[in-house]
Amino acid sequence: MTECLHAAGFLDVELTPDGEGYTTSAANAAEAKALAVAQYACWVQYPIDPKYTKPLTDDQVKALFAYFAGPLSDCLREQGYVPSTPPSEASFVEAYSSGNAWNPLNEVLASLSQQGEILALSQACPSVPEGLYG
Repeated sequence: MTECLHAAGFLDVELTPDGEGYTTSAANAAEAKALAVAQYACWVQYPIDPKYTKPLTDDQVKALFAYFAGPLSDCLREQGYVPSTPPSEASFVEAYSSGNAWNPLNEVLASLSQQGEILALSQACPSVPEGLYG
């Protein structure tokens, strides 16, 4: 998406800290309209697989918690960071449905300021376990 939007003339498009999204802005209403058209064209050209946009099943949420509490937290420690203590699985599942679930990677990323450092950590410690989406 960032490359597509750059090609459309929106050069201020940047990856989000986790490397999974992007940010951009429009200076005025005309630019906002042009940006919306370019985003639509890029989404059509590079569609997101529907499996990534559906809500997670209960089993997927539990698998996500197990990954966050285990391998992801271990990876963060190996990279020199100290993740916070995980909540109980039940608390995590309940909070997940409201969008406020514990996420040790996001906590660490929020403390970083260098884009290179953020991308390196995001690549070293993936935000979701392999196979979560099938």
